[in-house]
Amino acid sequence: MEAKLELANLVFFGYFLLEIIIKIVGQGIKYFMKDNYNIFDSIVIITSAVDITIQYSNVQNEWSSGAITALRILKLVRMFEVGRVWSDFIDLMSAIKKTITDV
Repeated sequence: MEAKLELANLVFFGYFLLEIIIKIVGQGIKYFMKDNYNIFDSIVIITSAVDITIQYSNVQNEWSSGAITALRILKLVRMFEVGRVWSDFIDLMSAIKKTITDV
């Protein structure tokens, strides 16, 4: 079960990292940084990257254990991102369904 959670963690991290990279390339860094939600997403991704780096590094000491625990708490914030993406997906599917029924 723990291996599945670790895999899900890496998949979600990869998805959100790719999303941010695409946004920065598409919008440009200046426009990207004007949106507070983009800044929030970036902070969550950066903290997740630090967490994953510490977790998979060979450094195991008191500081790294505490840092991992603190960063894992911050990863709960990522669930807000998942909720946002899921609600956008539901809205998109509703629009497609309405379009198909109108045709």
